[in-house]
Amino acid sequence: MDKKKRFSVIFYILAAVTLCWFGLITYLSHQSDTSSNDNSLKLTTGLIVMTETIEGTREDKLEEDLTYSGTYNLILRDIAHVGAFGGLSFFVLLTLFAGKLKVWPGIVFSVLWSVVDEMSKLLFPGRHAELRDVGLNVLGAVAGIAFAFVIRAIISFISKRRKES
Repeated sequence: MDKKKRFSVIFYILAAVTLCWFGLITYLSHQSDTSSNDNSLKLTTGLIVMTETIEGTREDKLEEDLTYSGTYNLILRDIAHVGAFGGLSFFVLLTLFAGKLKVWPGIVFSVLWSVVDEMSKLLFPGRHAELRDVGLNVLGAVAGIAFAFVIRAIISFISKRRKES
């Protein structure tokens, strides 16, 4: 397979992954407040039970941890904001790198969408936007952008080393 063709296949694969990621986080972000909270509480409780089971924790310790599930849930949701928008910006930039396209529109899109996504929740009954979540989304977007540039630098370094040898 020639080099140009290989990069076009990589570009389309990354574009598909990016669109799927975008669709997933947009869907999850715009669920009803009750559904969103119920799903994350179920996940939090499941993680607590799984962790305690693996560690072989006493039953009273498990019950104590479950009483703090609301706090753990908040932490999990914060991590989800950072991870969701970090992943989006990472995939957007990798797609642009693979297509040899300018990356600045991807950077603008990633940061802008991290704000717009949170603000658009105001259009849905039972949902609300929080400045804290906007900050977490932007933090994730910036982290994903930085990680994409690091990966690009590593790939460039490896590629140059291969050409030299």
